[in-house]
Amino acid sequence: MYDNLSSGSIKRALEKSISPEGFGVYIYLCSIDHIESIKRKDIERVFSVGKDKLYRILNELKEKDLLEQRMIRAGGRFANQCFVIKAK
Repeated sequence: MYDNLSSGSIKRALEKSISPEGFGVYIYLCSIDHIESIKRKDIERVFSVGKDKLYRILNELKEKDLLEQRMIRAGGRFANQCFVIKAK
């Protein structure tokens, strides 16, 4: 459990000067065993935020190079998305 969560990942997030909401979502994502299975709605529910605010937070994490969002396609069409915590 908590494979992605370490003092290094916390330090890295703090060095990037992200918002408190961004820090919370980042730590939450780091603490999940199978991050590829997390859905946007799950994060919205945990943090009591709407879709627009969550996308702002996720975009901040992507801009700070802490998170990668991969789009999964099936049959040439968008099927799902997954999140990947970026290593140093």
